Amino acid sequence: MHELEESCKGVLGKLIQGGSRNLGYWRQALAATWAAKTAMVWESVSPKDRTIPLEVLHTFHRTQRLSLRQQVWTGRYVGNQPDHSFRRTAAHVIGAVKGASENPQDAHAYAVALSVGQLAFVVFGHLLSVPIQLTVPEEGSKLVPIWPPEREVVAWPPSDALDDAAITNVLTSLGLPIPGTEGEPLP
Repeated sequence: MHELEESCKGVLGKLIQGGSRNLGYWRQALAATWAAKTAMVWESVSPKDRTIPLEVLHTFHRTQRLSLRQQVWTGRYVGNQPDHSFRRTAAHVIGAVKGASENPQDAHAYAVALSVGQLAFVVFGHLLSVPIQLTVPEEGSKLVPIWPPEREVVAWPPSDALDDAAITNVLTSLGLPIPGTEGEPLP
C-alpha cells in the first residue's frame, strides 16, 4: 500500500488542490485504486457501520487491485467540508438475492463517496455473481467514470462541480444512507 500512496502523490496532489490534469488509462486505474483503498481505510474508523463487505477488503488486500464488480467515478468537490468528507450507503439489489438480511452489514452492494480538498470519488461495488452497473442519477453528469476506464484520456477537473446535495443524491440512488453516517466527516 505504501507503493500505491507514493505513486499517487504526483497524480492526485495537483487534483486535490483543484489543478487541471489529463488522466490516461494508467492514471485513471491508479486514482480509482487509491480511492477504493482509502474508502476501505476510512471504513475501518467506524467498523460497526461497515458498508463495504469484509470479503471485498480481503480480496483487495490480497490482489491490491480493483475488480470488475467495482465502479469508480471522480469529480470536483465544492461542498461544505473542504478538507475531507466521507459518506456511505449499503443496499440490497432488488430481486438479486433471495432471503437477504435487512441488516446493512449483510448488504451485497455499497457506495462510498469521499473527498479530499477539491477531489471527490464515488466508489460502487457488489458481491453478486452477475454483472451489474450502477447508473448514477442526473448529478452523475458531474462525475467522470475512471474504473473501469471508458475513455483513453479523461480531462480533470470536470466542468460541473459536486456539492454536498449532489453527492447525497448519488448515494441515495443506490439505497438509504447508513444512519448517522450521511455527510459525517472523519474525526
